Amino acid sequence: MFLNIKGLRIGITICEDAWSSDLSDTLDPISFFKEHTIDVLINLSASPFEHDKQQLRYEIFKKHALALQVPVIMVNQVGGNDHLIFDGSSFCLNANGDFIAQLKSFRSDTTIIDLSKTESPINKSLSHSKLKNLHDALVLGIRDYVHKTGFNDVVIGLSGGIDSAVTCALAVAALGKEHVKGVSLPSPFSSKGSLIDAKLLADTLDIHYSVIPINSLYDQFISQLNPIFKDKTADITEENIQARCRGTLLMAIANKFNALVLSTGNKSEIAMGYCTLYGDMCGALSVLADVYKTEVYQLAEFINQDDSIIPVKSITKPPSAELRPNQKDSDSLPSYDILDPIINAYINLSLSKDQILSDIHSDEACVDMVIKRICFNEYKRKQAPTLLRVSTSSFVKGRRFPIAASYNL
Repeated sequence: MFLNIKGLRIGITICEDAWSSDLSDTLDPISFFKEHTIDVLINLSASPFEHDKQQLRYEIFKKHALALQVPVIMVNQVGGNDHLIFDGSSFCLNANGDFIAQLKSFRSDTTIIDLSKTESPINKSLSHSKLKNLHDALVLGIRDYVHKTGFNDVVIGLSGGIDSAVTCALAVAALGKEHVKGVSLPSPFSSKGSLIDAKLLADTLDIHYSVIPINSLYDQFISQLNPIFKDKTADITEENIQARCRGTLLMAIANKFNALVLSTGNKSEIAMGYCTLYGDMCGALSVLADVYKTEVYQLAEFINQDDSIIPVKSITKPPSAELRPNQKDSDSLPSYDILDPIINAYINLSLSKDQILSDIHSDEACVDMVIKRICFNEYKRKQAPTLLRVSTSSFVKGRRFPIAASYNL
């Protein structure tokens, strides 16, 4: 549609109306405006954030500006709506595709555009780093999810590891230190170093911090189950009991203090099912569930770029769930620098097994294991908390894969 306001012919498009790549298509609104002269094109968008989305938007609207030879204004929504994060990043281009106005990302912003001065482009570009955009997106997603659901405070289980540390730092940036409660829940297998790192993080962020050992709870569970388990060897069942003790305590604290629990699992773990239902998966919001483990490390370095917030040992020590003696993630999973590209190729790039073997990783047994675990852990992801979406292919409700399926892998 277009409007005529005081002699100015304004073409109006709504979000995806302007995302056609074929300007010769007569059903394309942009082609319509090409045939019906307009003075300016305005796009009213609710375009959610994804990695590299800002650059893609610019390229699309620059193409329209050049094709129509008019200024183009893209006005985008700002804020978090459940799993979606709208980054704003509104802008105006002149007829040559140059920026003449660029608004802030991940916050509300306004400006006045003088269309009589479009020949003077501004020295602006989409120069924010991928990590800054990811950080700011997650901060906005946490803030709006918590506040829009009527809460102010969050509770986070602090293990001393990198995932809970990054989640906690993001929560403080989103809500303020006074609204974040950190709780360490050591088990018989928690290392002294992990407790030191958890307290160091809490002290650095100046948040409320508590320590609740779960040893007696765990022992009571084992004692009560012993008549049934007495002839069984200890296995992952006993590991999961620890995680579920922690989940119950975190939920109780959240209930008592009118807060939400933030789940801290990352995309790599959730893809592999390396997480415990009703344990570490407890929570209202899963902050890092669309962030690969390798990206979590990068985020930690970004958070620490100006100050040492996340303890160095949380970043450098081998990742571990600490649910059995000397446990490491690498006991059950390939190293994350190998695992993450395979998951990304299968989930985000939709590559076949043969393509992954050819282009990503040549170990067939490893690729088979990863794909199999992705498929067979769909049941866990269906019960996971709402996540914050930052990629083109995340584990959200739009991912339509069955739980019960006879996979031939």
